[in-house]
Amino acid sequence: MCHRSVGLAQNILEHAGIATVSVTMAPVVTFGVGVPRALYVRFPYGNPYGEPQDNRTQRDILESALRWLYDARESNQMMRLPVTWRRAQKRR
Repeated sequence: MCHRSVGLAQNILEHAGIATVSVTMAPVVTFGVGVPRALYVRFPYGNPYGEPQDNRTQRDILESALRWLYDARESNQMMRLPVTWRRAQKRR
């Protein structure tokens, strides 16, 4: 639900003349809402900027989002960032 909510809010802000970019882990949902610009990161849900205390990856994602705000030329554009989740996932 969060990806849809963010996309809807993003469209309202864009309609008001405020440029936006979102970070998504669910590109199908994000495309379905029709956001103007989004970055796709292949991370677990709830961690769009990466692992805790991984300041470098977090900064890289934020900088990429700001660059994508200017570089995306058309509506409903998505870019996949080449970032990886490094921490081993716990199995239950």
